[in-house]
This record gives sequence, C-alpha cells and structure tokens, in this order.
Amino acid sequence: MDSISIKYFDTNLPKLEITEKGDCIDLRVSKVYRMKSHSGLPMKDKEEVEFPYHYHNDDVLFFKLGVGMKLSEGFKANVYPRSSTFKNYGFILTNSVGIIDAGYRDELKVPCWNSGTEPLHIEKGMRIAQMDIMPSPA
Repeated sequence: MDSISIKYFDTNLPKLEITEKGDCIDLRVSKVYRMKSHSGLPMKDKEEVEFPYHYHNDDVLFFKLGVGMKLSEGFKANVYPRSSTFKNYGFILTNSVGIIDAGYRDELKVPCWNSGTEPLHIEKGMRIAQMDIMPSPA
C-alpha cells in the first residue's frame, strides 16, 4: 500500500495505531447522536448528546469516530464491533460490518442499537469499534 492519509476530526482522541494486542485498529467515540428515544418514538432529527450520556434499552445511537482517511486505490477498511461492545454496553452495530472504500473521505460513523436491559453510560473516547485495512477484490 502506498499510503493512508488520516484526517483527525477530533484532535482530543488518541491517534490511530496498531498495537501488539492485535491486528485491528481501535476506533473511539468522538460524538454521540440519539436517533430514537427510549420512549420508542422516532426523532425528527438526530440530537447530539453530552458526555457522559446515559442511554436506555432500545435507544438508537449514531457514533462519530473522530477520524477519516484516504486509502490507496485497491484498498478498503472494514469496521467491526469490538468483541466487548455487546458484552459491556449492549450495543449491536446496525450494519454489522461497515465497509469504507477508497473513495470515502468523510468522518467515520457507526450506527448502533442498544439491546441491553440496563441503563448504561457512554464516555468520550470509549473504544466502540475496530477496523482493519486490506486489499479490495474489486
């Protein structure tokens, strides 16, 4: 791969890195938007919420991850939930695996649904997803 150009939309989050603990790159919560309230009523517009945000069963949330990138042609990034995301937070990423192609330049985002039964909270910088970068078969 020639290069990956990273753009940090949120400079207060740690820089992206591959660690000795695994091959994937952790992605962290920069901002949270509520898409559907726990009352079950859909919201007209997404509403940015403050940290820490206390969320409830059946909330639909939209996480901005504070980074974007320019991938070399012929490469893609796959964004997955971390193995602890469901266990610790009750979240299910609504698209299961997000695929970022070489033409995407905007901030990475992850939509989530809370299937948990306990009210929990989200902190800024929480590790919510992970990604790997690989050749694209197309």
